[in-house]
Amino acid sequence: KVGNVSDGISFTINKIDKTAPSCTLSGSGTLGNNGWYTSDIEISFNTASDSGGSGIESKGIGDYTTLTKTQSTDTKGTTYTGYVRDKAGNTNTCTITVKKDSTKPSCTLKTSGTEGNNGWYRGDVTISINTKNDTTSGVDVAGVGSYINGAIKTLSSDTKGTTYTGYIRDKAGNTNTCTVTVKRDSVAPTITYKNFEYRAGYDSNNFLVLTVKEDYSYDKLKTHYKHCYENRYSGCPSGITSFSKLTGLNTLNTEKENVGSVQYAVGFGLNSRETDDLNYYMRVCDDAGNCTCKHYELGWAYKARDPSDYWHIEHDLEC
Repeated sequence: KVGNVSDGISFTINKIDKTAPSCTLSGSGTLGNNGWYTSDIEISFNTASDSGGSGIESKGIGDYTTLTKTQSTDTKGTTYTGYVRDKAGNTNTCTITVKKDSTKPSCTLKTSGTEGNNGWYRGDVTISINTKNDTTSGVDVAGVGSYINGAIKTLSSDTKGTTYTGYIRDKAGNTNTCTVTVKRDSVAPTITYKNFEYRAGYDSNNFLVLTVKEDYSYDKLKTHYKHCYENRYSGCPSGITSFSKLTGLNTLNTEKENVGSVQYAVGFGLNSRETDDLNYYMRVCDDAGNCTCKHYELGWAYKARDPSDYWHIEHDLEC
């Protein structure tokens, strides 16, 4: 207070760091579509800087020591945090969010149309995607025959088996396929009259023989049936149900059977009647359930020897 002044004292401050350090993280792996990874992802520091300050003292992912992390499971989004501290004690963080989908999507196909028997279709068949699924990134596109959403195929010709492929891709770029095999048979078997002939037998047991041929399309003959034959004097043989309304089918033994074609003959005994007529009903079905039914009216004059004396009229029947 009286004006005395002390000697000057100087003090030098060499280290001042008030700025937090900075950092960025990066991921590495197989990058798919739309920012998704399709492999394991390694997360590491991309940058860690103190911008000329006191310098980085420690850094880590999830702590201040771990330098890398690995994302090995599928995830719709996992965030990792990097921690950094400088020598002055300033700290900071940085983050990265990664998405991983390494799982193929799944799909199934469906078929629709007029169904027959034994897995056969009897008309046009539409093939389309039945199910499509991806639990992580989600389905991007799915179609039959191509990667076009909603693409379908139509089978319009007969085939013993045609395989169709469905294609599916998720938003990460993973792809997969699914298949279905389709059988189509729209052609009914045919019954073709071949001939009607007289054969001499013993005593008065001469007989007439009706020979017909059956053809069918793709698969083996599934059913080979007749109801019965009957003439104006007698009903159906014992154990064979009447042909009325085409019910009560009974197996007909074949004389000759090959793949794709069946030929057989049926004999009718003659007796002392001067004339006779006979109705013969038959039905033939293939494995797909296509059927053809026929009605043959047969007639003859007893003691006739000329084939012109034997006559037949053929009728198509609804099955």
